[in-house]
Amino acid sequence: MFYLLFTGLSLFAIAQKEEKIKESPDKLGNYDFNLIAQTTAPAEVKLPFSSIKIIDSRFDTSKLGFVTVEYFVPAPTLIGLQQVISVQKIRINGGITKSIEEYYNGYYKNSFEQNGLQLLIVMKRFWISGIDNSVGTRIDLVTNLKSATNFYCKWEYYLGKDNKYLPVKRMDTIIKAGEVIHSDLSEGFSKSKQEYFKFVLNSLIEILDFEMAVVAYESQPKKTLTEIHSFNIKRINLPVLQDSSIKKGVYLSFDDFIKNKPAIINFVEKKMKYSAVKKELYLETATGELISEYWGYSDGKAFRFGKFSNELIYRQGNTFEFYILMKLTRNNVSSVMGGSQLYLSMPYQLDMETGKAY
Repeated sequence: MFYLLFTGLSLFAIAQKEEKIKESPDKLGNYDFNLIAQTTAPAEVKLPFSSIKIIDSRFDTSKLGFVTVEYFVPAPTLIGLQQVISVQKIRINGGITKSIEEYYNGYYKNSFEQNGLQLLIVMKRFWISGIDNSVGTRIDLVTNLKSATNFYCKWEYYLGKDNKYLPVKRMDTIIKAGEVIHSDLSEGFSKSKQEYFKFVLNSLIEILDFEMAVVAYESQPKKTLTEIHSFNIKRINLPVLQDSSIKKGVYLSFDDFIKNKPAIINFVEKKMKYSAVKKELYLETATGELISEYWGYSDGKAFRFGKFSNELIYRQGNTFEFYILMKLTRNNVSSVMGGSQLYLSMPYQLDMETGKAY
């Protein structure tokens, strides 16, 4: 976090030191919000099943993303208020799976058809981020300050009853809020974002047509819940997740990483000094050749993500997270005055299917 101190009409900026956080993003505070169906779906919305059940099969089931939050506290040494901008984890009070399930069954209670069928949703990806990985160019995470504007959704839908579930559809998309919910560094997961969150949830149900699946249900082969769970577990059977540690060496690609199979075993980690406080790590082979392109590397104790300034990565659930130290100026934060430069350590997570960060 960083601090801005108010005294009278003057604004003084005190920067976070240009140093990286050395503990997991899991240690961040929580931004918990309530997900409540305050109304029911319009009368014209009709669903050909009687209830909705959710299974959370994401690589990280503890949160929905990260968000920046601004608040003010009394300044400890000066007269006035101290502005704090921090990063927090987005969660739902009552738990993510339970809350979404209860929201759906409350919002659509007048839309269900009481035919004994259940819509089972398996969430493989559900993540909120300012990063848009749908574009074909390399994402510059350092310049990204918008949060909670892209909803990554990979959901699988089944219709079932009596423990027999028919695979119906798969949704794999990024839903973009765009200008619908303006986002800046200090806005947090605001009420407008929470309402848009509900809009996204509703869209993931109402955009699909389940009628043909209902007609075909009796004649098509089905799966049991045990079979569905067994299928979901396969996605975490990656060597890097199952092995006791990440092997020492240089990994040239994400594929090397998930296989826990470094391409270069013998290497030397060196430091280039740019100033009294700024240093940059670089790698050479045992024979002194520069290793210019690599995905990441392990020194046997910690793993560093080479794609973004050799940042330390931390395991969270069945994925990994890392920080980027971001420079804030008047161009991207309105309250940074007089050209002062402040810094914020912004966390990101790896998508273990694609290797991209969001």
